[in-house]
Amino acid sequence: MYPYPYYDYMGYCESEAEKMYPEVCKDLNPYIEKICAREDHIYNSKMYPFPKKETVEEMVDEIYEMYIKDNMYRSPDGGYGHRGLFKSLIWILLLGKLLGRRRRRRPGYGYPGYGYPGYGYPGGDYPGYGY
Repeated sequence: MYPYPYYDYMGYCESEAEKMYPEVCKDLNPYIEKICAREDHIYNSKMYPFPKKETVEEMVDEIYEMYIKDNMYRSPDGGYGHRGLFKSLIWILLLGKLLGRRRRRRPGYGYPGYGYPGYGYPGGDYPGYGY
């Protein structure tokens, strides 16, 4: 538990949103994480500042092949329905993960308790706030 109300509110919201993803997204996530961990680092010149479409397409194909190989039991024909639609889903999830890895994470304004009494919030101990 965090010592301040709403301190990790965004973390809470993100975890609740992740619980609402469809099952196939949850199944794909380990494969996407594996490829991102292997490919997305500052020493890979194909990935920075952002990968080209061809690079992402290769990653999507690799994720698709890994997933299909590990989950052939899902349907009798070995596929997962419409291949193009499934690859589009992988593409969307991969781009979201790549963008999320590049996003700067900032907790509030640099310290816990920002916006509460004593930190300039009405009722705090700063002049002009009616104390």
